[in-house]
Amino acid sequence: MVTTNQSLLALVETGRTDGD
Repeated sequence: MVTTNQSLLALVETGRTDGD
């Protein structure tokens, strides 16, 4: 579960940086 959560968090962070 931790791995999945971290993966999702990384994706969200990347998306936010890329979007901004």
